[in-house]
Amino acid sequence: MNIELYINNQLCDIDSPEKLGITLKRVLIKPSELNLKDARKSYDISLPATVRNNEIFNYANVEETQGKFRIYGDARLYVDGVLILDGKFRLSEITRDYYRGNLGVPAPLTVKDVFGETKMTENAPLWLPLKDFATSVNEVNEAANNGETTKCIFPYVLYGLLPKNLIGNSDASTDRDLWDESVNIRMQDMPPSINVINMLKHIFQTRGYGLSGTALSDPRLNKLYMSYKDDENYVQPWNYGDQMAIKIKGKWDNIWWIDKNDNPNQFERQVHQTNLDGFTYYTTNLFDANRVEIEDKDIVDKGSNVVVTKVDEGSGYVRNGYQVTIPMPEHDNIRGKEYYN
Repeated sequence: MNIELYINNQLCDIDSPEKLGITLKRVLIKPSELNLKDARKSYDISLPATVRNNEIFNYANVEETQGKFRIYGDARLYVDGVLILDGKFRLSEITRDYYRGNLGVPAPLTVKDVFGETKMTENAPLWLPLKDFATSVNEVNEAANNGETTKCIFPYVLYGLLPKNLIGNSDASTDRDLWDESVNIRMQDMPPSINVINMLKHIFQTRGYGLSGTALSDPRLNKLYMSYKDDENYVQPWNYGDQMAIKIKGKWDNIWWIDKNDNPNQFERQVHQTNLDGFTYYTTNLFDANRVEIEDKDIVDKGSNVVVTKVDEGSGYVRNGYQVTIPMPEHDNIRGKEYYN
């Protein structure tokens, strides 16, 4: 039997396998415990104080040498060319004739040792390098459809009832389990589904560990994605990009004596009365008024933030209602002059 011991990538001199002090058992009582129990074993070994070993241990047998008793992080034991032990060596005793120390492998850490009681929501955030919403969805989903492994995908998952538009007091909207023209899918309704392998790599990296193994190259696992789940009040930190490009221009009068169809006396009927501090106020929502005129060419919207809905007021009169959604709360201070002339 040929035994080779390497410390710091250097081959050590040994007297004989018997004097080395390592006994290898061929029979395992419980093979399932091999990783746990065998990793906790260590061996006290003795190495002769030869010229080669003196050099490997930095002449620790010389009295003036400092830092004699330390841990050597690269210790490998081969038997007949087969790697048996890959661990560390700690020097513990030095005499004129030999070096004695402990050869072993640190016990592997369990998941609980690494993460403790940490919850998924307590891990460091995983930031995805995405462009603006529409561009990102198209590029990522197209790459995934072409067989590429992407960091995420954007499926449309029905986490609840379909999001629909409600304009003013209109009752024209259909049931929210019916897909029709009133459905309005926005960026908040299409959160990314994260690649599981990518997420696991990130979690371990945040604890200072790497992740390796055959699972990382398994095509089935690489195409596995986890659906989105977060608190309902959580604001998704999107890169809104050109989703904020919203411009509307139109005209409004409270009365048109003659309209474009030669119909006289067309008054604004969407008027609300409010009594405040002893005064009476009459107000009109210009986005939900029957006397407003907005042409399609006067609406600039790249994020499905402006929704136009037909409102039937009866007697054959149908008007347009406009609903404008500002994607971010920080931008809800709209200056009217930018939207209406």
